[in-house]
Amino acid sequence: MERPRRRGIGKTLPVGWIYMKPPDANLKAHLLLHVKNRRKKQEQEFAERAARAKERRNEEERKAWHKEQIVVCETKLEQINTKRKELDDLRNNLYVQLKEILMKNDGGKILQDEGLLKQIMMSQKVKQDESETSQSPGTSVARQVS
Repeated sequence: MERPRRRGIGKTLPVGWIYMKPPDANLKAHLLLHVKNRRKKQEQEFAERAARAKERRNEEERKAWHKEQIVVCETKLEQINTKRKELDDLRNNLYVQLKEILMKNDGGKILQDEGLLKQIMMSQKVKQDESETSQSPGTSVARQVS
């Protein structure tokens, strides 16, 4: 059995409330403008956050790439230094052999040959010192990276 419908139920306002008429065109335009501005601002903030996140990822990738390049340069530098030490040892051995040969061959000219040998060794040492000062480890790494 169906209950009879009561009149006014669902269409009445609570006590103290007054009926609101629909907003006029100016108010509608103002509200619409406010909503559009708020939505545009939210989209702009979202885009800025996305751009910052992308920049952070790019920065992390750049840092990782630079670390890899530094490791590569350090290994090359170590290889060059070991090769240089080997060549220095070889050069020293050759000078010792040269000195022995000069002493064996010319017993009478030892003083002159020693002076010549010292001049040769000093000139080589000066050249070596100049090359070391012109290529410090920091500059050689920078040259290899670029």
